[in-house]
Order: sequence, then structure tokens, then C-alpha cells
Amino acid sequence: MINMKRVIAGAALAVGLGALATQSQASITVDLVPRSDSTGVQMIDATHVKILDPNAVVKFDVFVRVNGADADATNDSFTFLQGGFMSPGALKGDMSATLNSDFNTGAASPGIPLDKDLDGDLDLVGPVSGATAGWWYPRAGSAITGNNFNIGTMSFALKGSKAGDTPISFQVRTPSGTGTWKVDGVTKLGVNGTGTGTGDILTGPAILIQGDTIVGPTRKAKVTTAALGEGTNVATDGSVQVTGSNGKYVSEIDPLIAPGTFQNGQVVITGITDPGLLYVLAGLSGTPGDIATALADPGLAADGAQVITSGPEFDALKVHYPFMNALFKYTNAPAGPTAFSFDFGTGVTLDNVAAVPEPTALGLIAASGLGLLGRRRRKA
Repeated sequence: MINMKRVIAGAALAVGLGALATQSQASITVDLVPRSDSTGVQMIDATHVKILDPNAVVKFDVFVRVNGADADATNDSFTFLQGGFMSPGALKGDMSATLNSDFNTGAASPGIPLDKDLDGDLDLVGPVSGATAGWWYPRAGSAITGNNFNIGTMSFALKGSKAGDTPISFQVRTPSGTGTWKVDGVTKLGVNGTGTGTGDILTGPAILIQGDTIVGPTRKAKVTTAALGEGTNVATDGSVQVTGSNGKYVSEIDPLIAPGTFQNGQVVITGITDPGLLYVLAGLSGTPGDIATALADPGLAADGAQVITSGPEFDALKVHYPFMNALFKYTNAPAGPTAFSFDFGTGVTLDNVAAVPEPTALGLIAASGLGLLGRRRRKA
């Protein structure tokens, strides 16, 4: 598969600004769908569940969907996947799962509940990534043809107070991912962003389980060390790469692994050696009203982001990079591998990201007019 990245450079280079690369069609998506037989809850919409009762149990159907380029499901199939589910928010609940018979063969496992993040409730992940024990592990006896698979169920049983909320997030067993499927007649191995003959393991729309008060999802746009990043890393090839130092930084513009998909997650940024000032340039999709509401949310400022929507800095960005429509400025960004963790709320997704560690580099972009260096990475 082919992923396209572009690089912000401080010298003029004439490269067309046509359509950015779209999602690779070699991926599978893990998707949670709330069930109508959940108890003690109110279904607000397909991704938002409100807790009403102290004994509430939220039930989900778990789907794996193969994302092919053609409409022929007969040349797609699924065999197995290894991963797990976590609930990192303030609302606590114990998770458990079942596997449908087609995906409960051999070494398959619905996972063993474990408080992996030590926050007082039970997740569905294994104790270590180097072994399959404890992980959610649907496995068919042999490849099953199709592109839409009902794998089984997952439940979240409220534990303690109804206050707060929590997202439900999926993670693969290893950072590189583990699974096998076929898309458009080509067998893929579940490795995110690296290796030959590989594909991407994605997550479906984010699920928010919420306590007593109906409010929108908590929006955020914060920069931390990579170790403290929140949610799925959606950067193509694992990170947005920044090279250089002290006035001569160069940053990729990264079309994420599935543009138009991610309302929340994280983008890892590597190569920044100096702490302090950092600009994150973002391309957001959504209606103008939804984007304006997201950018005006006070939660973004609480995370340390200065949202710039006008003035010389924003104008320099917008004139030369029209696909970017949001600029976040941070004055205390860490050095070293960094995570840009985001959640822009319902209706707004993050499609493209670049990182500029200093205003000088942004000025060079304005002076150069066009500073895009195309780079193509091929994966079989």
C-alpha cells in the first residue's frame, strides 16, 4: 500500500497541492456497536451512551470490518486478531467479552479481565504484549470469506459512582499489531505502518459512556511526552517526523492513516530536540459550525493550547496550505518524542497534521510561498 507524507521546508519548491493521499485500503476496523439489550442506560446516539442506573450494564456487538478498494466481498476474508479494550476515564466499569462460535477455535480467547491501568476497574487486555495470554483473541479455524464479521459481544458493567465518563478504546497486542486477513485477494499481516505485505488495524467511531449528566464529549488538544499520549496513534508510519534544530526544523505534513475517521486519538511527533514553543498545524473535517464550536471549546485552552484563528501566523498558514484550517500554539512543549492528543467532539475529525517547533520556521513558510517536499513510502 502507499502512504503519502509531505514535508514543510524553509526553501521554495514547486510541488502541486492536489488531493492528499487517502486511507490505505489494506486495513481492518474494530467497531463497537451498542446493543439494545443494555440495561440501566439511555442510548443517545450510535457512539454515546448515558448511564441511568447504579447497576447499569452496557453491551456491545464487536465487529471486524475489512476495508477493501473494490465492492467484491468474495476476495476479502478474516482469520484472527489479537488486542484488547480499555476504559481510561473517570467512570468505572468492569469489562468482559464473549466470542461467537466461528471465532472461538484453537487458541482463541475472549480475554481475561485485568486492571491493566490500575484505575480500579477491569480492562480486557493481557498482562504483557509479548504473550497472547489474557488478550482478546478471536480466531477462526480457517479464513472466513467476507468483509463484515460479527465477532462476539463486549460488556461494561458500572462499578461505583455514576459520575464522570469514559471512552472505550481498542489497542493491539503489540505496538506493531497482530492479526491476519485478506483484502482484495491479498493476504495482510496486522502490523501498523511497518514491514512488507502489511496493513493497518484501525478503530471505529469512539464510544463514550457517560454518567448522570448529558453533555458533549470532552474536547481536548494537548501536547505531552509520547509516553503520556492518549488513544490510538493515528500517524501514518507511526509518527510525524521533524528533523533539524534551532531555526532549521523541517516537519512532515502527515495525512493520517484514515482521513475523515478519527474524532479522537493521538499523533506521535518525533525529532524535536528543544523544549518550549511548538505549533501544531491541523486539517480538520466537519461542518463550519461544528469546527468553530470545537475550536472555541474552553477545554482546549485548559490543555495549554492557544487556538489561533486569525492574525499573521494563521494567515501565513492558510494562504499557502489551504487544507490546514486550525493552528494550535504551545509554549511549554516537551523535548523528545511528543504526543498531540486530541478529541474535537462529534462531527469533527482530524485528517492532517504537521509540527513547527518555532515561529522562525513558520515565517520561512510564508516567505517561501510553497515549501512542500513530497515523499512517497511504498508498502506491498
